[in-house]
Amino acid sequence: MLKKMLNGQIKIKERVKDWEEAVRLSASSLLENNKIEQRYIDCMVNNIVENGPYMIILPGVAMPHSRPEDGVIATGLSLLKLNEEVSFPEDNRVKLVFSLAAGDSDSHMDTIMSLCDLFEDETKIEALNNATSIEEILEII
Repeated sequence: MLKKMLNGQIKIKERVKDWEEAVRLSASSLLENNKIEQRYIDCMVNNIVENGPYMIILPGVAMPHSRPEDGVIATGLSLLKLNEEVSFPEDNRVKLVFSLAAGDSDSHMDTIMSLCDLFEDETKIEALNNATSIEEILEII
């Protein structure tokens, strides 16, 4: 399921200047594929500014998101894999940024469950951190 959702929604970049660029770049493929409106990305950034690093779900992994009414067109998931860590608020160092767009309060639950399975597998997280191509990332997932 994750492999299908992430197909066409993964970017790899050497580095970004800051966490805001990481969030915007991660969500850009959702915008390009008409899953979200631009204002959804702005809301994700504002949520982090206002609420701190709530989206850090485990060391090295962030999952920025916002509310469906903030500009979600359809449920979607994207991934930005950074080769060089970026610092999120409170000095949380991140290499994997999964942007989640939930169309409503229920439709994304299967995605969340699949992500939980992935996040519990330390070997896969390490492999994702070391991956060098989109094809390799999809194979790991």
